[in-house]
Amino acid sequence: MGVQRLVIKKKFSAPREKLFAAWSQPDIMKHWLKPNAQWSALSKNTLAVGGKFHHTMVTSDGKSYMHEGEYKEVNPNRKLIFTWNSDYAKDTLVTVEFEDRDGQTELTLSHDLFTDEETRKDHFEGWTQCLENLDSTLKNS
Repeated sequence: MGVQRLVIKKKFSAPREKLFAAWSQPDIMKHWLKPNAQWSALSKNTLAVGGKFHHTMVTSDGKSYMHEGEYKEVNPNRKLIFTWNSDYAKDTLVTVEFEDRDGQTELTLSHDLFTDEETRKDHFEGWTQCLENLDSTLKNS
């Protein structure tokens, strides 16, 4: 049982500034940071190194999934690093990088320090769906 890591790369038609805003502004985060587009979400944060975030995803039947963490690095329009804690993953670390690529923005999401493969796999599926929701949110904004 070693430390597990997941990495997802996805290109978006939006500029880095718009993607960074979607990852850092709670009024945008609540629209896409959930693995099911039918769920609702609430977000609040203090976007600064040492600042905290709290994000709650609420299922259609009212079950809540709370997430919280602390920003370790905030490099506007380039990179975010933050801890990620929930009932399912404790003391994990997320890195999100934004790079210009061929007229698009390539987002690289790395989520580290999972303790088992099942949790890593569940988060890979969740993040994949969240990024699809993000793409839809950006296209509709």
